[in-house]
Amino acid sequence: MSNKNPSVVLMLDENININIFVANMKADWDYKYKYEISRQSNFTSYSFSYGNMLFVCSEFATKFPEDIKDDVEDSIYGDGLEEIYNKHTKFWIISVAENSEEDSTKVYTFFTRVIMSMLRACEKSLVYDVRSKLVIESDIYLKMYDKMKSWYQKDTYIFPIEWYVNTRIYGNDEKLSAYTLGFEAFNGYEIEIHNKSIKYQEILSIMKFIVIKVISTHDKIKNKDIIPVPLNGNYDEAIVKQFNSEIHNKDALAIVF
Repeated sequence: MSNKNPSVVLMLDENININIFVANMKADWDYKYKYEISRQSNFTSYSFSYGNMLFVCSEFATKFPEDIKDDVEDSIYGDGLEEIYNKHTKFWIISVAENSEEDSTKVYTFFTRVIMSMLRACEKSLVYDVRSKLVIESDIYLKMYDKMKSWYQKDTYIFPIEWYVNTRIYGNDEKLSAYTLGFEAFNGYEIEIHNKSIKYQEILSIMKFIVIKVISTHDKIKNKDIIPVPLNGNYDEAIVKQFNSEIHNKDALAIVF
């Protein structure tokens, strides 16, 4: 996916009142805006500018056509995800169509604010991130609302990284491997670790350490870099090697240690 702008799908079985969403944006983030409406035969789009970005929110009165059942079943972000997914009759696509903001942290902070204001305008729903393939129940998503509000009041740009970068781990009792989905939006490449004789929590901690460090410091890693990784209570050195990934079907970065 060459477009690095965020995009999510909301799945629900009710209408979202656009006027309530507008009121939430004002109440939540003190942002009053005018939106433009475009009506097509099978969907209606609302577009508006916020944070140097053009947002497009499109409403479809039908079930989401892509089969994401596996992603729903794999999700750890909620208890009632399958029921909502099976029963949803409508979906929205919220995306950034144009973006002149260079700071990715600000981009994803503003985007998260918009999603929260939309979720506060409806009941139960699912948030599906199209890049990371993560599925999050709306109640879980909104648990971060108070923190997002606090950061906003302090004029601090922070967003929940784990909602936009998915770490998947596979293997057996002897060796584990891991890869990311969504990290390329921040680093240019996804990362992978291959066949390590370490515990599940250890490989997960290493992946999260790299992801959070890169995103929070805007310090990208690249081919031939030597980086620290947490291992056995200390930090080990790892080498970054660019390779052609069979999982992603394109170049990725292997973390070798």
